[in-house]
Amino acid sequence: MDTETKDIIQIASWIVGILGGLILAWAAIRQLKSNVEQRKSEQLWRQAHAAKEAINDIHSNSWGRNCVMMLDWSEGKHRIKFEEKPAVEISYAKDVIPALRKRYSECSEVDQDVVYCFDWFFYFIDRIEHYITTNLIQFADVEDVFRQYSQKIRDDRQVYEDFMKAHGYTLAIAFWRRYGA
Repeated sequence: MDTETKDIIQIASWIVGILGGLILAWAAIRQLKSNVEQRKSEQLWRQAHAAKEAINDIHSNSWGRNCVMMLDWSEGKHRIKFEEKPAVEISYAKDVIPALRKRYSECSEVDQDVVYCFDWFFYFIDRIEHYITTNLIQFADVEDVFRQYSQKIRDDRQVYEDFMKAHGYTLAIAFWRRYGA
């Protein structure tokens, strides 16, 4: 084989090698990008699951569940059962809001139960805000669930804010402010 043919073959093999390397690099970059997207998707799924668990914590706690019931059914009177006690009729306007304004030492037994429910509820909300600020969950994953309660909190903002401050739930205050409450 003459020198010119050898040079052409050598150049062609370099070109093939370079093209093969470029194709392999492109495939590796594409695979890496796919892996990153999959990890992001899995992370979003884990965050949504953690948010669901945080919401479930409220509903699986009898005090938190009663608080949700009081917030859900704020019109008229409703029967609520606190622990092993007989059910009592609670009015949001006449019982809940006044109980949250009182010092614990001034509370009747029912008032104390109402206060205890809201104490637990705001504890869970405080934790949820912590999870949001540490990026364990996203606000978007809990936003709609608590939107209706944010309106109630906004309507009696000072009562709720004073209660949360008195119980040290500064993160809960920050959470409700996300809604403008």
